[in-house]
Amino acid sequence: MFSVKSAYHVLVHEEKRQRQNQQGESSLCSREGDHEAQKWKNCGSCHDGGHCFLKCKLIKRCWRLLEMEQTRLVLLSAKSAKDFVWNVLQLEQSLACKVSLLLWKWWDVRNKVNAGDPIQNIHNICHSILEMAGLLELPRMKIRPAARLQPRWLRPPQGVLKINTDGAFVQATKNGA
Repeated sequence: MFSVKSAYHVLVHEEKRQRQNQQGESSLCSREGDHEAQKWKNCGSCHDGGHCFLKCKLIKRCWRLLEMEQTRLVLLSAKSAKDFVWNVLQLEQSLACKVSLLLWKWWDVRNKVNAGDPIQNIHNICHSILEMAGLLELPRMKIRPAARLQPRWLRPPQGVLKINTDGAFVQATKNGA
């Protein structure tokens, strides 16, 4: 739902981003070196998806740490976003999953940094991607259909009176339930 309040937040965020661009702050990219302890500087190209996901120094490190540099180079040759997605879908399933997790995690980290959260270590980012990929590759438990249970009580046919006689009885008090 889009409201005046959400439009205001978009406007405030955009103004903040423009101020940070003028001051050389924000976003993930760093052309001045990629020391994770310092704030990532905005290289001015972070709004280009090709740069953000494939060309930025920091994302290149992630691709390499995840041993997917060759895949990055193949995806880099895509002529459009549609070709990029098609190329990802043509990858072997576990590799496509890992690529998708990297793209999702990188976007998540980028948004958090732009919102002012502390920077995550590149090794931690890659570790979380591998952890999620490993969880997705776990063998799925086969769920067997539940055995049909016989109902405990059936309504007697029309005109038949059924009397329940299996109740509890205490002989000493001559009481039953």
